[in-house]
Amino acid sequence: MAEAVDRLRQLRKQAGMNGAEPWCLIPGESDGATVSYCGSGDGKKKMMRLSVCCDDRPGLNGDLRQAIRSVRARAVRAEIS
Repeated sequence: MAEAVDRLRQLRKQAGMNGAEPWCLIPGESDGATVSYCGSGDGKKKMMRLSVCCDDRPGLNGDLRQAIRSVRARAVRAEIS
């Protein structure tokens, strides 16, 4: 995920979108994501921790929910600050 964010930043710079519009879904300079594994879980299930840092925008929670479902995962706990 972090590599994807870095690549999107590079592409945005190449496209001349340094001052991203509010509607733009390309991560900004302060946006980031980290993924860490938290053990193997019970058998086939694996636990991981995903931390996302970004500005709030309309539809953000729905987009995160859709991204989680797209990889056939489920959120166990969520914290927003």
